[in-house]
Amino acid sequence: MILKDKLIYIRNKVGLDQESFGINILGLPEGTAQSRISQYENGIYTPRMPVLIKYASAINKDITWLTDDTLIPEDTTETKYNYHIELMSLISRIIEGYIAEEQMSKMTQDIKIKCIDFMYKKYATDLDDELKSHKGIDIAKKFKFYEKDIKDWLGVIFKLNLI
Repeated sequence: MILKDKLIYIRNKVGLDQESFGINILGLPEGTAQSRISQYENGIYTPRMPVLIKYASAINKDITWLTDDTLIPEDTTETKYNYHIELMSLISRIIEGYIAEEQMSKMTQDIKIKCIDFMYKKYATDLDDELKSHKGIDIAKKFKFYEKDIKDWLGVIFKLNLI
């Protein structure tokens, strides 16, 4: 698990949004806390050692755990569960957005559910394989790929009137 994924894991484990975590745990100023945490979690910036120490101590971990990419959280089931929830949310948002954009209000709830189920099964397997590999999944990059691919699939499905 790579550093930025561990930073997301820690913040989620503490149960705070980016802004609250930045202000309350890291002591960042209100106006910049959310954007700074976002930059850390997206790998744009790497936190300096004092910040990394605050991250690690937020969940009673040693700094070595945070900086060693081969170490993963003990509760990977919880991490996997959170990623699956995020995946389902992404799929639902994209489908709802596509329906609104294409003015497809006639689409029944049953068809929406079938679409979501199909997409979830397709991407959940891939996500599980990535998580099992322990190579350090770049979750933000992976979800951007999923987002593009889901939109492409929806375009094909609706263009061919498969639904």
